[in-house]
Amino acid sequence: MEFDCKIKGGHRQATREGDNLLDFNVTQDSRVTVNEDGTITITGKGGFTLALKRFTAKANTKYYIKWELVSGTVDTSKSNGNSFLNPLDNTNIKQGEFKESVVENDKDINGFWINNMAVFTNAVIKFWANTNKNDFEQYGASPSPDYPSEIETVGSNVNLFDKDNVNKLSGYIDKSGYLQYDTNNKIIYVKCEANTDYVISSKNIRGVAFLNKVPRIGLESTNFKILTTTELTLNSKENTYLACWYYSSKLSLTEQEILNSIKIEKGTVATAYSLYNQGSVKMDVVNKNLLNMQKKETSWTGAKVVTENNKVTFIGASNGTLGMSYNSYEEKIKIQKGNKITYSSKYESGSYTSGNTYYNLKLIYKDGTNTTINMNRSIDTYKNDVSNTITLEKDVVAYQIIGSGYQIIGLNGELIYEFQLEYQPQTITMPIQQEMLTGDYIEDIEHHEWKKLIITGDEIITYYNAPSIVIANNLNTAYFTINISERAQGNSNNIISNMFKNLYTASAVWGNASSTSENLKESIAVDSSIRLRINKNRLEGYDNSLTSNEKIVLLKTYLKSLYDAGNPLIVYYKLATPTNLELTAEQKAIREQKLYTYKNITNISLSDELASVDISYKKDQNTVNNKLQSQINELKELLNTTQTSALLLDNLQKDVESEV
Repeated sequence: MEFDCKIKGGHRQATREGDNLLDFNVTQDSRVTVNEDGTITITGKGGFTLALKRFTAKANTKYYIKWELVSGTVDTSKSNGNSFLNPLDNTNIKQGEFKESVVENDKDINGFWINNMAVFTNAVIKFWANTNKNDFEQYGASPSPDYPSEIETVGSNVNLFDKDNVNKLSGYIDKSGYLQYDTNNKIIYVKCEANTDYVISSKNIRGVAFLNKVPRIGLESTNFKILTTTELTLNSKENTYLACWYYSSKLSLTEQEILNSIKIEKGTVATAYSLYNQGSVKMDVVNKNLLNMQKKETSWTGAKVVTENNKVTFIGASNGTLGMSYNSYEEKIKIQKGNKITYSSKYESGSYTSGNTYYNLKLIYKDGTNTTINMNRSIDTYKNDVSNTITLEKDVVAYQIIGSGYQIIGLNGELIYEFQLEYQPQTITMPIQQEMLTGDYIEDIEHHEWKKLIITGDEIITYYNAPSIVIANNLNTAYFTINISERAQGNSNNIISNMFKNLYTASAVWGNASSTSENLKESIAVDSSIRLRINKNRLEGYDNSLTSNEKIVLLKTYLKSLYDAGNPLIVYYKLATPTNLELTAEQKAIREQKLYTYKNITNISLSDELASVDISYKKDQNTVNNKLQSQINELKELLNTTQTSALLLDNLQKDVESEV
């Protein structure tokens, strides 16, 4: 059945409450490694301090401390089961159990002493402390300016390379990383962000490197890599330019064809090609195995072949030999001409020393003729996966499996193959003009309910000091509004940010000091403008005595510093009036492709796990017309019978009498 699809967006963001009090990102003993996910790895014998950034345990407050072993081993057999010492009360902290502690006076904690006799072998450990007995989370509230958290969206895999506006040099990059002049080679380059992963995809790129200034001949690059596959992932480190080198005169392609094949994107996973400044989602339509190879067993001098659940097992005689043919019963199947079908076989297990096997598919056409798709394996190729695809010239009504294990000698174990017959998978790659979040979709338009803003520090900003929040502004946070050009939808909850949590409720959007203490924390909200509450200590030189304009300058300076460093404040907010974009020529071409599902099961998968798809089937007008014609013919036949005619006359007479 032919179908239409509606590709839908989605988004997510990793968050942390900031409850964990233990920050191990300080100088540690050589036996300790602090991992990116907040765990620690210890290898070696104890007798040293596991260091942490100082925090102060407050008097008369209950603290819960716990550690768990993720992987590796901790041997405490010689230390009476003791490993880490609790600095609050100098008692042992048992693995997997919360240690509860209360101090009478404020106490600074700088680390945990590790028992001299405890031995750690690649021990990956979760270690945390909080005041609420919650599960482990990495140190630091996120999102926050200190620990930003990216908002993942559909279509964020944009191509950063503009093939129609290329920065280009005549030259190549030598083995030492220097840019050398040469008229037969070309170097193209793009601006990039520091300390960011990039994926370069192209089968025509020769080498890739980074530079910390605008590329020119004679400069030295860093992290130069030869591209030996069709994609390469590199981190920019402190650099801000990415350069790619390719041959311009030694390939059969034109230079524009080479440029048309390049995709540069952020991240570590290469995705389907998309045009400059656009992302993409790839959709695969894969149909279930059309074979129905039921259980059948054929024996020959102690050897046998067993077929079941589309698997074929060759079982040798006691001397390890097998030589026999096998024909399955005929199985009905309906496949229309014009379809591409793929017959494939996958090796699973077993081995032998000589001979060959085949398990061919005999297709029987509606007109009685047939054709065979071969699936032969020799002793040199019997472990290979084999696949053949053909386009049907006639309607298929049945199939047979014709198999053989001919003179197989030295059979070791059961020789097992799995077989599959499927319609050739269909693949489309839908370009995406803008990132798509939950509620956004592509159908006959590209529909967006969210707006993305990258804050530069040049926005119109107001310091807010209304009477209702004077008290709040005299505490540790200051309250500002940032102007937006398109009004947000409804209430203050329709906003997400990479650096600030949305802690406001609709009734507390103004940050009233009489509301809960949550409203006095760093946070973000939106209605007619973006409302930002920020810690004053982030704004250098902040003082309550400054004028409103002076405070605004401090915030703008801070926001601009984030932007210039390549880590800007990013917000997405829901629009009061959604945006509908006309489909591009490329998107329209994809929409016009015919896609089909088939009887049994069709699996439809998307390249982006945040994306989803709605399927709507198109009516087959020929089928509808044929069904109507069949109903008309049945009515005509019914009307031709005497009984039906008499019944109609009787009903007509009753109608007339009723009218009279």
